[in-house]
Amino acid sequence: MKELRPHDRERLIHFLRGNATTNIFLLSVLDRSESNHSQLAAEGQFFVPDGADELRAVVYVTRGGLCVPFSPDPADLRLLARSLRTAVRPRLLVGPRAETDVLWDELQFRASARLYRRHRLYRLLPGELSVEGHPDVRLATARDLDKATHFAARMQSEELGLDPRQVDQTRFRRRIARLIANEQFYILPQGETHAFQASASAQCVEGAQVEAVFVPPALRGRGWGRRGLAGMCKVLLQRFPMVTLHVNEENHPAVRVYERLGFVPDAAFRLISL
Repeated sequence: MKELRPHDRERLIHFLRGNATTNIFLLSVLDRSESNHSQLAAEGQFFVPDGADELRAVVYVTRGGLCVPFSPDPADLRLLARSLRTAVRPRLLVGPRAETDVLWDELQFRASARLYRRHRLYRLLPGELSVEGHPDVRLATARDLDKATHFAARMQSEELGLDPRQVDQTRFRRRIARLIANEQFYILPQGETHAFQASASAQCVEGAQVEAVFVPPALRGRGWGRRGLAGMCKVLLQRFPMVTLHVNEENHPAVRVYERLGFVPDAAFRLISL
């Protein structure tokens, strides 16, 4: 296998744009590090099969153990995945379902998966939003950091079964603070709490990806999530040509909310957590 370098940026972008809807996250990684001439991605590495004349498969690997694959033909990913066996210690695999399943199979990781889920990527284009957003949705500010961090940790605990504050509280808080400072974190205040919050940490020319959508349990079923996300998407679609998100296919209430807003199902995704 071979690690891509800064001089490979343009051809990697061209390759990923072959399916921009699926690759908003990976394209945003390259967008964030565009001004860095010493490395292709500040938080991880892009690997491709060694000796390939053209890009046919890529895996993005972060120092924290996130692995994200992409290949138009999943069979082209198999050799690369085998080469990664001794090079990575995966904690979370997320990506198109066929590619992620090949990666998981070839890594031959001995531990069983803690979570093995079918996700679905959804997309929303300008003019497709069918719900009126709540007018009070706004970008979070520094004064919202405590509540935003608390609810973001609760969301991750519910979704992945692991409270990130127990792993590294300081690092998690800094991540939320960075999202707020970069104007990528949205909230809907309601009294002393947040009736809705979510982030759009993946942003690039091709679009924005929403993640970590959360409504406190006591406020669920009242439309806060629907109108909160609609308000957030209305703002994002004024800046980006597309909004995407991916959701656990077994989370039927969330699926109903997204489809009611106008999101259209797209690629099959997989999430595997160790």
